Amino acid sequence: MQTTKRNTAATRTSGLLGTRLGKSDRKDTQATPRQPEQWVHRSHPVRWPDGRPFSERLASIGIDFGIVAVLSVVVWEIGYWAGDFSGFPKGYDALGHLASIQLLISNWPHFMWNYAWYGGMPAYPGSYVPMYTVLVALGKSISGASISQSMDVATGVITIISVGSLYGVVRVLGRSRLTAIASSLVLAATPIVWRISLDLGEYPRLCAWAFANLATFLAAIYCRRPTKLRFAGTALVLSFALDSHPVVGVVGAVQVIAVLIAAPKLPYEVRLRQGGAFALTVSGLVAWFYLPYFLHQHLYYLQSPQFLAPAKAASFSLLFGNGRITLGGLPVVLGPMAVFAGILAGVLLLRPRSAHGMPHLATQGQRWRLRREAISQPLAASAAFMAVASACFVYAFIGYAIHIQFIPGIPPSDFLAYSAWPLAAAAGVALGGIVECIPFRIERIMTGAVIILIGIAGLVAVVPSLGLASNQVNGNTRDAQAIMKALPATYNQRQYRIAGTTNATTEWINAYTQTPQNRGHFAQGVLNPSYQSWMETVLDNPSATPAEIKFMADWYSIRWLYAAGGEGSGGSIQTDATDFTKIGAVINGPSYSTYEVNDPSPILSPTTSPTTLVVGASQNYQYVLQMMALAGSGSQQRIPIQGSAYIDNYTLPELEQYGSIVLYGFDAHSPAAAATLLNAYERHGGGVFVDVAGDVPLADEIAQANPSVFPVSAWSNEELDGSWAITANPDSPITNSTNYSQFSAPYYAGNKPWLAEFAGEANVTSKFLVRSFNGSVLIQGNNGPGTVIMSGMNLPYHAAIYQNATEATFFIGIIDAVDQTPPTPPATSPPTAINMSSADYASMTVPAGSTGVLFKEQDYPDWHATVNGRSAAIMPAGPGMMYVPVSSSGETAVVKISYQLSALENLSSLLTVATLVLLITYILSAPWLVLVRIVRYLLRKLHFIH
Repeated sequence: MQTTKRNTAATRTSGLLGTRLGKSDRKDTQATPRQPEQWVHRSHPVRWPDGRPFSERLASIGIDFGIVAVLSVVVWEIGYWAGDFSGFPKGYDALGHLASIQLLISNWPHFMWNYAWYGGMPAYPGSYVPMYTVLVALGKSISGASISQSMDVATGVITIISVGSLYGVVRVLGRSRLTAIASSLVLAATPIVWRISLDLGEYPRLCAWAFANLATFLAAIYCRRPTKLRFAGTALVLSFALDSHPVVGVVGAVQVIAVLIAAPKLPYEVRLRQGGAFALTVSGLVAWFYLPYFLHQHLYYLQSPQFLAPAKAASFSLLFGNGRITLGGLPVVLGPMAVFAGILAGVLLLRPRSAHGMPHLATQGQRWRLRREAISQPLAASAAFMAVASACFVYAFIGYAIHIQFIPGIPPSDFLAYSAWPLAAAAGVALGGIVECIPFRIERIMTGAVIILIGIAGLVAVVPSLGLASNQVNGNTRDAQAIMKALPATYNQRQYRIAGTTNATTEWINAYTQTPQNRGHFAQGVLNPSYQSWMETVLDNPSATPAEIKFMADWYSIRWLYAAGGEGSGGSIQTDATDFTKIGAVINGPSYSTYEVNDPSPILSPTTSPTTLVVGASQNYQYVLQMMALAGSGSQQRIPIQGSAYIDNYTLPELEQYGSIVLYGFDAHSPAAAATLLNAYERHGGGVFVDVAGDVPLADEIAQANPSVFPVSAWSNEELDGSWAITANPDSPITNSTNYSQFSAPYYAGNKPWLAEFAGEANVTSKFLVRSFNGSVLIQGNNGPGTVIMSGMNLPYHAAIYQNATEATFFIGIIDAVDQTPPTPPATSPPTAINMSSADYASMTVPAGSTGVLFKEQDYPDWHATVNGRSAAIMPAGPGMMYVPVSSSGETAVVKISYQLSALENLSSLLTVATLVLLITYILSAPWLVLVRIVRYLLRKLHFIH
């Protein structure tokens, strides 16, 4: 008997992290006399690894499949009756997801860049994981059904997978069909689960939820009997969850790893290594998306604190009330049942009722040990599920009750829905372990039957009162159709955008057309959130001037604009017949009017506009940009180029591409080198404007290194309290046309005196343009043919804060004065051969005389340009758009701009492919491959395998 126990304990598992035979075990094995080989008669029944005959095991599996089929019918009937699996897809996000599927199908295989949303953004990778979109698009292409029908079928399959996976988990870990049926029925009767689609339309999250639950079921099977195929299948399915939605995928990963650590009957160090190997494998499988996403650092959720939204105040009465996405959406019996089952299972683990009144030695027998083992695994697995559910509850309670900031896209209410599955699993697995501990079969059946009756009673009582059919969100309403009809038939073109200010006026656009828009649905890939927010604010601001709106329409290539009647931008453009023309209105439904920009600016176009390089910090560049918006100086007047913060990061040939330079919030590695560079630029005819606000020491050092560079070599601080007291030079055309009384008062935050810089030491050749009190704050000088103007007013910041159009116009006049670029004659011929047929490519033949090409999509390092076949620089212009300079050689030029994945993105994809190849090789166990030998050697050294 002792030898048998040792041999049983030392049995090698066939999983990734199997145990090894120790020396003592090998001695015992060798000491056992070898028995003569026994031949098995053909009539002997084939047995499953658990000892049961194969026919019995097959019949058991057949029964389980039959039960799952019945549960699937029940789930389908509920969903079909509620409209979740039929008609137009439900939920707030349905139109957005339909649009993403439409864009993927329409642009396949050029799908890496999304030109249609937010002025252009990375699609895959870079924005949103695409598994749900790809699966529905694939189903649509194979079946020939519409996208709406494919989404309905996908929702049904997703829900059935989640319910079926719950049955499988409880059946495997709880070992009870009856409790598995009951827990599945309770999940099907959980209103909050249906609200994810009917109210919110969060289909990728539902897809990730289904894959995570299926992976949990596969992990439970792996814990029962580890094999290489089960390990690989679990890892692959969980990677599908992470490829469907990052947040739900992470919740699912925690759930799967918790089961892998809690459920197996292995030493804990083996379980931890097993969980680590599993996490490493899944990380490799999803590296194609997440590695560049995190390393590029445009993670939308964490870009800046202002994107953390404060949670809406919600009282405890609302939290426990009969709301849609609240605790009222969870069955009353679910939480208490899970807690009660766990406590009862723990009690039975320590001291079962069958042991009461028995002698102490009687509890040490084989039957006691078997019952203890029977309850220990379900209890451990139930505790793992309860831990996941508790974590979901903690996030939900914090968001609801404590009113802290929560991450956009991860509302606390969602986590209440995600808790339903692990709660039902915890209850079902614990109850299954309890039922299996009942000594007599008839008692087990009766107990399980009572549990099933409770589940059926809950299903019958809850489903009719769910209100699923009446309380749902349908985006295909008469109001929405009226909004769509208010726009003329100008669809399926790439040169202009449709603009709106709310989801109601933008989400439908790309569900029916490929015409790009100014907003979108998946905001995670927005490249310049500050510019996007600024643009949307201007379009929706009743006090925004027509000049600001026209500036945004120009840079975002907006040709058609939705505006709420009497609200938002509609109030400021209704009387502006010069720039906007009203072309339609929604008569029935919501009050919306549509306008057309009279002189729209295309997305891809040649340009002869002068360029200005802004050298300074990113925030300073945005202040300059806001000045141009307030003054109405669009891309047809001047193109601002966002430059480096350091002057001496440039060479003279690079600076000579620009007619003028603005130094504002600037820096230099070497003041002497910066002085030499600026001196050469100015003596070649370049104009420079310098605002020394915050940069007085550096400006003084540059002037001391070369006195010819700046007209002022020293500045002093002065406080202005409530008045500029401006005196302008009457002989200067730069300053004599401005009404300075319209300047806003010089204050910080409305009451703190404004800090200005007064010229202390000016060159003899310089002249003042503006004095404040008795000090010069705007000085003009010349360095050869180059004009230099220095300011101590900090005017860009002041005008941007107070939204003062007069100050902005004055600033633009200064830039025009320093820019001595001769006016470029218009192009001799219109552009020809424009090609924008794919999402990741644009080309055009620009006419002679053009100085550059504007491509008004958001700049990103993966874009590359060529001019006549030679590589050309792409410069960030305006609010994050792209400008390609073209040499004015007097001939036409062919400009091509293409989107190509970076080395990091390609390397990440290769890492995913390599992980998949290694996983397949691991399954096939091909030891003759040199690569496999190397990997196995490394894994042994890392103690992942033996």
